[in-house]
Amino acid sequence: MDKYTCLICGKEFQRTPYHKRVRGGAKFCSKKCMNISKIGKKPWNYVGFKKTKRGYIYKRCMKDHPNISKDGYIMEHRLVVEENIGRYVKKGEQIHHVNEKKDDNRIENLMLFPSAKRHTEFHKFLDNLCIYLLGIVEKKPLFNFEGIICFTNVFDDYKEII
Repeated sequence: MDKYTCLICGKEFQRTPYHKRVRGGAKFCSKKCMNISKIGKKPWNYVGFKKTKRGYIYKRCMKDHPNISKDGYIMEHRLVVEENIGRYVKKGEQIHHVNEKKDDNRIENLMLFPSAKRHTEFHKFLDNLCIYLLGIVEKKPLFNFEGIICFTNVFDDYKEII
């Protein structure tokens, strides 16, 4: 059998059935040396973000961010809004996707609400606006846009209708 030299500890070793099974073949004398070689390297499939079943994109984030999850990720739309308002999104604030696509995190597709209550009121307003525009009811829906940060002028059209 051929003799090989371990890339980590420099020890000479012979290739065994174990070395044939392991990717990398005969580069390391043991599993311990192979694991040492992986320290600081990212997995082959690492991309820095993940997408949930609900459609949200989470990005790997710096450890000192106040809203970071235990595994080091934060919702991408929060980062986009924070970059544009120049501060962290507060705990009670909610972000709304204008086109309802949770993976579309362009700033012009996002709105920042001061609370969950205001966000819910806005959804009720949109429902009532649709009913009004369909002619089912004659009463115009009312909504106070005060305190809401909108990064696009798409809702100016709604304000004109009411």
